Amino acid sequence: LQRDASSKFGFSARNTLAIAQSLYERHKLLTYPRTDSKCLPEDYIPNIKSNIKGFADGISSSSLDQQVIDSSSKVIANDWVKPNKRIFNDAKISDHFAIIPTGKIPTSSLKEQEQKIYDLVTRRLIAIFFPSAEFETTRRITRIDQDSFLTTGKVLVTPGYLEVYGRKPGVAAEKDELIAAETGDQAKAIETELKEEATRPPARYTEATLLGAMETAGKRIDDGELKEAMKERGLGTPATRAAIIEGLIAHKYLFRHEQQKRDLVVSNKGLALIDLLESIGIDSLTSPEMTGEWEYKLKLMEGGDLSRDVFMSEIKKLTEEIVNRTQEKMTELANRVFKDLQATCPDCQGNDLKQTDGSYECKEAECKFKLNKYIASHEITPDQAKTLLEEGRIGPFESFKNRFGQAFTAELALEQGARGGWKPQFIFEGDEEREDEAKNLTDDQLLTEAELPDGTAVKVYETDRAYICPEMAANKQKGGTRLGKEILKKELPKDQVIKLFTEGKTEVIEGFISKKGRPFRAHLLLDKSTGKLGWEFPPRAKKKASTKKKAAKTKSSESEKE
Repeated sequence: LQRDASSKFGFSARNTLAIAQSLYERHKLLTYPRTDSKCLPEDYIPNIKSNIKGFADGISSSSLDQQVIDSSSKVIANDWVKPNKRIFNDAKISDHFAIIPTGKIPTSSLKEQEQKIYDLVTRRLIAIFFPSAEFETTRRITRIDQDSFLTTGKVLVTPGYLEVYGRKPGVAAEKDELIAAETGDQAKAIETELKEEATRPPARYTEATLLGAMETAGKRIDDGELKEAMKERGLGTPATRAAIIEGLIAHKYLFRHEQQKRDLVVSNKGLALIDLLESIGIDSLTSPEMTGEWEYKLKLMEGGDLSRDVFMSEIKKLTEEIVNRTQEKMTELANRVFKDLQATCPDCQGNDLKQTDGSYECKEAECKFKLNKYIASHEITPDQAKTLLEEGRIGPFESFKNRFGQAFTAELALEQGARGGWKPQFIFEGDEEREDEAKNLTDDQLLTEAELPDGTAVKVYETDRAYICPEMAANKQKGGTRLGKEILKKELPKDQVIKLFTEGKTEVIEGFISKKGRPFRAHLLLDKSTGKLGWEFPPRAKKKASTKKKAAKTKSSESEKE
């Protein structure tokens, strides 16, 4: 359920579990959600028939999709709910059976996210009783001159269980589906194109794929007994996997990709932890074998084949080994000596830089140049530092983080300041284009003139996409102050832009849309000394006292008079 909700709706595992728990506890629409069972009790057939018949009867509810009603009717009409060990199997049920609808029909009061999770569970229950889907597999060879090209694909012929999800025969909804060709059909090559591509690394994990990997971690174990112990468990349980992922994010070992929100990225801290554990030699903490071995021994204890004292003794021994190896490694790290960085100091042109735990520093006594090893949570490796010093630029890197812990992508450049010192500066996508744009402005694009705090008159220009004041702000070398014509989905009125640059504040502007999709109104502010934008929100209207409160107050006053 967590994987499907992540793939279809982008829900986090924690959010899905919370919604399912609400549907169980508050709405009484789903059975117990914190289960790892995929089967139902063998005596549950009458209950399932009753549940599906309730859907088939088309009970008035805005929360029931017509496809659910029609599919339920088909299951009942064909008497498809029958004994089946794949579905009804007492041997594969532990404390709780699979998540299913309780049979209670939902009302329109469900929230959108709750409705989506309920719909997923309901459709899955109905779909398992449908026959298999049937595809027509196509293998097509196309000949152009002396060359042959192989194309493979398939076309849906009989929807089967896919009918519950709205699929129809012949509809190519999947990328690998291929419309069947009739005998004698002729193909014509309209255009040919040669593409040269390189092999790609594996895709990043999303929550959906990571949950799948955690569920099937036993498939990565070679030892047969350990694999069997992990077969039904994997890493974690349905109730704990969401917390494991969220814990890794909370402790900064993972973060969600800035653009591809569903992608999970290992942070420098996470990589450093893996490197540390591997260098210490604690392999048991970086592979599923340890969990598999513990699960296997727990099963032995359940069967009386292993005593608790022996198990706890082994746990104690492993813990002591981990602590001892960690202490040895910490001592080694404290006494380590770094190699000098073979690069020229940009400040004094001296040879080689001293490397410490946290920086690269010039070895000349009178030179103060220093480059931090960690910039916005990204570690500058010796190779990267050498390239930065020699070429003045490295990146882009996706692992930078702002002060709120949010990841961002940028290049890093080494630039000399007005006073001669050297500082690393971020270069974002589009920075150079904006700088060039600011250099090529013409008088035809002049919008208005403004005045800086020191009395300097500056010009404000209008381009196709923005308003630009090249002489305003401390970052003049990157094009000065640039204001997009649209902010938070609101196109800025031109008269308010003029007011902003000349007076530093607009009137209240309606129609901004927050990142959460909520409309709001606000003043825009401009600090002319820095070019930074700000917000000022108008005071909210005071809420009127409710009728009940007024009535209570009146009644109280009358009582006092009496």
